[in-house]
Amino acid sequence: MPRRRVQMASEMAWHGRPPLDLLVLLGVLFGTFVAQFFAATAWIPLWLRLGPAVWESWALWQLATYPLVGFGAPDFWFVIELVILFFFARDVRRWLGARRFWLVSLGVAVASGIAAVAAVLVAPGLAAAAAVPFQLMQGQRLLLAVMLAAFGALAGDATVNLFFVLPVRARFLPAIGLVLAFVAFLASSDLAGLVGIVVATVL
Repeated sequence: MPRRRVQMASEMAWHGRPPLDLLVLLGVLFGTFVAQFFAATAWIPLWLRLGPAVWESWALWQLATYPLVGFGAPDFWFVIELVILFFFARDVRRWLGARRFWLVSLGVAVASGIAAVAAVLVAPGLAAAAAVPFQLMQGQRLLLAVMLAAFGALAGDATVNLFFVLPVRARFLPAIGLVLAFVAFLASSDLAGLVGIVVATVL
């Protein structure tokens, strides 16, 4: 792929009509995120989010549905995560094509979920150490790891101007994502979630 400069929140991000499937994805992430804060709908994200029910109740569908459930505190950072996800996902989808984009996203998500669950089953204390199971890889966080890894692999030596000011070679984005995930692990003790992020990045 030819070397180029990619600027986030620029014409790259907004040129043309946004793909409908990505808009639907963002809508689902936002809708499930909001649902967790209301008693009448809180069961929906709980039913879909990756958790102990996978091995305790054989809720195997959670291995495929958890990336679609928005996760996080009700603050502006959640919105920022969705915006960043859109920026990277739009280019990755354009380069891979819609069908391959979704196959890769689903395949990596399932593999990461299996790896994280396996880590807990091998060392049960992992689940007990984290206040929220698999919090580092829930919802948009897993998708962000997948998109950063895919963008880094596909864009190669392209330069990404993060937030207009920080030039970074695309191939370094997966490593940056892993460093951020490790820092988050230090605060959360969610080793199983970190395992999932690592798998999503290296696949």
